[in-house]
Amino acid sequence: DLRNGKHLKSIQVREGISGILSPDLRWAAARDADPGIVHVYRMDDGAERLTINRGDDYVGAMAFSHDSRSLAVGDFGGTVTLWDLASRQLRASASGRATVSALAFSPDGASLAVGHRNRYRWLRQTPIRLVDPVTLDEQAVLGESNYRPHVAVLLAGFVVWLVCIRK
Repeated sequence: DLRNGKHLKSIQVREGISGILSPDLRWAAARDADPGIVHVYRMDDGAERLTINRGDDYVGAMAFSHDSRSLAVGDFGGTVTLWDLASRQLRASASGRATVSALAFSPDGASLAVGHRNRYRWLRQTPIRLVDPVTLDEQAVLGESNYRPHVAVLLAGFVVWLVCIRK
């Protein structure tokens, strides 16, 4: 608990190299040391609920929806997959051309922002794409931004998206 520094819960995971928690703290997702593997755990009992195998492409980004019902996973090959946690089924998949480096759901759940990084041109500007969080169909492109700033924008919880799009 960040308010008082109290330890709330720990779970044992496999060899994860990074992980995220769902907004309601019911789920944890961890990228495996092996390429393309994501493990999803229930926080109440630590049980592994789902193993996602993306093949040979390393996972570049993960994000839970704000209602904690879906997990979006993006890989170095440019593919974004959307998983339903209740049914443990793949809901949608969309391929891209550039490494997926950041993912974030909009606060209202109406869009998923996908940040890309061009693996061959590190300083080249890349757009942030907004996609439908159900079908992964493209809704809009937020223009050009450098790799580091667009990751910061996504991690800041869509503040720039809200200001630019909602006006």
